[in-house]
Amino acid sequence: MERRLFRTRRLFLALALLAMLGAWGLAWWHSREVAARAEEDAARQVRQAVQMATAQARLTLAVADEALRRLQDLARKEGVEGFRREGEMLSRGIGNPLNRAALIGADGQMQANFLGGSAAPLLDVRDREYFRHFRQQPEDHIYVSEPLHGKASQVWIIVFARPVLEKGRLQGVIFVGVDVRELARQFEGDFDRGLQVALLSSGGRIIAHSGEPSGAIGQPAAAGWVPDTRLGDGPGPVEGEARLGQTWPVPGWSLQVYAGLSRQQLDNAVREHARMSLLPAGLLSLLLGLAGLFLYRGLRRLERHEATQRREALRSRQILANMGEGVLLLDAAGQVGYANSQASAWLGDCVGRTFAQALAAAEFEIVNEDGEPWQHPDPLTGVCLKAGHTLDAWLLLPQEDRWLQLHAAPLPAGESGRSDAGAATGPEQSGGAVVTLIDRTVEHSRLSESAVTGAVLDNMNDAVLILDARWRIERANPGFCRLSGYEPAALLGQMPQLLRSARHEEDFFTEVNETLRQRDHWSGRQWSRRQDGSEICCWLSINAVRDAHRRVQRYIIVARDITRQELHEQQLWRQANFDPLTGIANRHRFQDSLDKVLAQAQRHGSQFAVCYLDLDLFKQVNDRYGHAAGDALLHQVATRMQRLIRAEDTLARIGGDEFALIVPSLHQRQDAAAVAGKICAALNRPFPLDMGLAEIGVSVGIAIYPDDGRDAAGLLSAADLALYSAKARGRGNFAFAADCVMTNVPAGGAVQ
Repeated sequence: MERRLFRTRRLFLALALLAMLGAWGLAWWHSREVAARAEEDAARQVRQAVQMATAQARLTLAVADEALRRLQDLARKEGVEGFRREGEMLSRGIGNPLNRAALIGADGQMQANFLGGSAAPLLDVRDREYFRHFRQQPEDHIYVSEPLHGKASQVWIIVFARPVLEKGRLQGVIFVGVDVRELARQFEGDFDRGLQVALLSSGGRIIAHSGEPSGAIGQPAAAGWVPDTRLGDGPGPVEGEARLGQTWPVPGWSLQVYAGLSRQQLDNAVREHARMSLLPAGLLSLLLGLAGLFLYRGLRRLERHEATQRREALRSRQILANMGEGVLLLDAAGQVGYANSQASAWLGDCVGRTFAQALAAAEFEIVNEDGEPWQHPDPLTGVCLKAGHTLDAWLLLPQEDRWLQLHAAPLPAGESGRSDAGAATGPEQSGGAVVTLIDRTVEHSRLSESAVTGAVLDNMNDAVLILDARWRIERANPGFCRLSGYEPAALLGQMPQLLRSARHEEDFFTEVNETLRQRDHWSGRQWSRRQDGSEICCWLSINAVRDAHRRVQRYIIVARDITRQELHEQQLWRQANFDPLTGIANRHRFQDSLDKVLAQAQRHGSQFAVCYLDLDLFKQVNDRYGHAAGDALLHQVATRMQRLIRAEDTLARIGGDEFALIVPSLHQRQDAAAVAGKICAALNRPFPLDMGLAEIGVSVGIAIYPDDGRDAAGLLSAADLALYSAKARGRGNFAFAADCVMTNVPAGGAVQ
């Protein structure tokens, strides 16, 4: 069989080789034919192009020469007027490519000049080559110029000129001009793409050509171009590209026409045809190669299949032997037929024993997840081998507290598991089972620890919140639910922002996060919002839990309600710092604020004002209406002044009817005068009381830091002096300490 297949393969290979050689030979011959035909077509195209361009050039030159002769006759017979009539019509270019006609006197000054059917400026052309030519050779013949840039038209033109002679003497010169763009359009007729046609002067300068660039007009032919009437390869005259070209002189004129086909485009076309010719041979080779591949694969298939089975069996045995899990194969009777190394390490030499016997020998017990033994003495036989169901259980080795997770899956029954009647009977209903054992001792221990931790959290009085690395709530103990008023289900997956109070700015939480990032711990007071909208103050302790790679895994928050303590402390602080009658700062608060403003001014080199304020005529109101009316008046006085000052200013009551004011961040002392003036004006207005209107006033003494004092005592003393001066001036006004003379100050330095 193998020898016959070998002979068949050799025959097929020989026939395939012959077919491929024939196909590739035919393709090579066809590509040679295509290349030869392409060269012939290209040569014919170039010859036709050069002949056509030569004919067009001769026609253009004949038109120009005929026009020159007519103008020459008119100039001789009728002079300038006759030339003007014919030259104007001729320059319109109707039926001819000419667009320029001019008559030049013997002195080189134009006598008539027409461009596009209109009169053009009369120019001096003594410097032009065609004029100098006839001045040096006064003979009647046509002159064809090199391309030149027209002075009037500002475009490239070709000049055709003839002299006006009288008795052999030069009387003038007539010329007609052709726009080289018109000549180029004649070369853009029916020529194929890639074919270049050019008209060149006798000096080898480019007069006109097809295609771009137009900047080549008037330039010498490209380096390497040599005019040759024979068809051949060489650089083109315009851009020097390699072309199959031919040069042909225009008969009767000192001009030449070039036509050339791009060698690169021609070669590309030939190669494309060659590729198309080789395509059938390539396809045939591909098909024969595929057929040979399929034949080879067919011959090798059985051998590969058998080798694969051997490798798979070897690999499976190696995988089972090196697995970290224990694997056992049981037959229908529950006897162990195979055990890998890990299973043998746990159960010992168990091959040949039943699974129950192997467990008993290794002192393992079959239990559930809670460690309670199964009620059935051999659940693997009853559940898996007989009933055909999978079994998930645990094996416990009490001496080592080792936990193995067991998974048993039944195998399909074989023919030996069937009775003659075809029905499944007895324990041979299953074809055996595959048992896997995984060591879960560590995981089981963690589960136990987690259960203990959960029980501890559930019984704590403090509120505990556990968040993941993205600050999403994973668990809230009952203490936290009681504190916040939320049910556990409403908190899971949420962000702690739903508990935030508006009392804290965003900077507060930014600082908390930065502290956690640097120290993994933060503790402090924080106001939170309960589910019912009420707010509580908690003492929070937040800890970040990181893994071995220093990545945050959890955040644990422990909270305790300190609302009563916080409110009590706030009440005590307010009583210690604010006047109970007016609600503004008291003497203690004023002194503390003065120390802070003084330190800031010393640090930044700024100035501020300290003002003493004493009510005028307050004693009369108190004596007339009673102390209750006096208290009401003081409250109204504080309210009016509070409305006039800024948030950063400090207003305090330091005595019965005595007040003090700190005005920080002054630019000039007039700022303090403006504040004092507004206060005096406001307190001079009547105050409505239950008993009637009360009319009082206020006197203000102002001290400026650092001019009037560099410490608190000095500033207060200066403000007291200024107040005394304001009282002495008649009350109801203010005075600066710097304007006072330290005389007639009562003992003690205080104004009564």
